[in-house]
Amino acid sequence: MSLIYKQGNIIDALKNGEINVVFHQCNCTVGLGAGIALALANEFPELRNIDKKYRDNNDTFVLGAYSSYTDQLMNPSKNWFTIVNLYAQYNIWMSDPLDNYKARLIWLKRAMSTYIRNTLGTGKNYGCVLMGSGLAADPKLKVNLTDLEYFKLYVAPTIEEVMDNFDVSITVYYL
Repeated sequence: MSLIYKQGNIIDALKNGEINVVFHQCNCTVGLGAGIALALANEFPELRNIDKKYRDNNDTFVLGAYSSYTDQLMNPSKNWFTIVNLYAQYNIWMSDPLDNYKARLIWLKRAMSTYIRNTLGTGKNYGCVLMGSGLAADPKLKVNLTDLEYFKLYVAPTIEEVMDNFDVSITVYYL
């Protein structure tokens, strides 16, 4: 498993076949309403329907779970790709005591591990975006990290642990 860091647009990478699975961390309550989640939902509207259906059908806490959208079902002649919503934060504000940075890494690991276990690591070229980087912008914590530094310190080791036994490359896209 290798992590590759690339400045670029993950949606363009999906469309031109550079990657075929996208992991992105999202919350359990808002419904793909901001950041990369919103950008993906605007580009691929069915993703929002799948997210809503998943959350509506699960009255239990969905932290650590995932939902996914595979484009091949809609366009079998194109390069297939899957977008995986990793429910690794309760909401966007961390107002719930269960929702903190350490917990988000645990939920991220659980969601990603479950996806990989259920699909047997069928993707070849994975992509992800800088996930969980809100710490860099939180003045209360007096932390001065860029999003990329935060990702490398905290999120990358979680991804490496989950994907260690797979012969895949993961490209981390950042702006």
